[in-house]
Order: sequence, then structure tokens, then C-alpha cells
Amino acid sequence: MRFLIFFCFPLALCAQPNAFISKGIGGGGALFSPSINPGNDAEMYFASDLGGLYHTTDNGGFYDVVPYQQAIVGPYGKVVFTQNNNLRYALLWDEAHYATRPAKSTDGGNAWSFLAGDVQTSDEKLFLFADYHNPQRIIWTDYNHLFLSTDGGQTAAQKWAAANNGTGILLSGVF
Repeated sequence: MRFLIFFCFPLALCAQPNAFISKGIGGGGALFSPSINPGNDAEMYFASDLGGLYHTTDNGGFYDVVPYQQAIVGPYGKVVFTQNNNLRYALLWDEAHYATRPAKSTDGGNAWSFLAGDVQTSDEKLFLFADYHNPQRIIWTDYNHLFLSTDGGQTAAQKWAAANNGTGILLSGVF
């Protein structure tokens, strides 16, 4: 019996921390889709699977969470920068259509609006890219289709569709 007390008592003392210590951003969720501004590498966004879009302008020294009234994200909630620092695109959660959709900000990320060219509003969008030097040219995908807009998202045309065999599209980058 003494052996059991001698062995278990020290473990009980070490089992609980004395104080809460923050280990970084995320609120307990995982972070996804890092975005670094090519024009200012101190500015970054990170998406959380818990809905928060984290933003820093000082190389990660301090993070703001974009208010949920402006932007809710999931793992695919990537922000895309353009050469016009006020013009950005992102995949944001659309509560009305229960799907992640492409959105645009014309004021440096302070306010976002969903793209009019995304007419399949209830289809989950997975990937989004913009031409950094020609920010009116953007592409996005849902699971089976690739769309191109050449007017900043006002209109879009389907440019490719996956075979109807469940293979889907994995758009890893653009050139």
C-alpha cells in the first residue's frame, strides 16, 4: 500500500497546471490556409476550423480576429492578395446558403461581399486564386467544376468539369 501511495502521489501533483498559459492563436482549433501578402510579408491571414479569421500586420506579434459579422471561415477560408492592397478575395462562409463562397474586399479586408458571378451559391467552394498582377482575373472551384472570372467576380464561366465519377478537383496552384 505504501508503495502505491509513494508512486501515485507525485503523479497527482504534476497532473494539473498551476496557471493558464496561452500558446498562440486558434482558440483551441487548428489553423489552415495561411496567406502571406506578397507586397508586405508582415501581413498574414490564417483560417481556423472554428470559424475565426486571424489577421496580423506585424509578423505574428499580435493577431486580430476579423469580427464574425464580417467574415466566418473554415479550413478552406483562404485570403488571396493582389497588387492593389485594397483589393482582396477570400473564401468565406455564407450563412444564407450554408456554403463556403468566394468574396471580395475593396477596402483592404475591412468589409467583404460575395461575388455576383458565383451563381451556384449552395455549392461548397474549395479553392480560390487571383492573378496578383491582373486582379480582375480570378478562378475558383467547387468539388466538380472550375470557374473563371475576368471582371473581378461580377460574372464567371465554367471552364472545366470533372468526370461524374466522384474524383473531384484538387487545384493546388496556378501559374
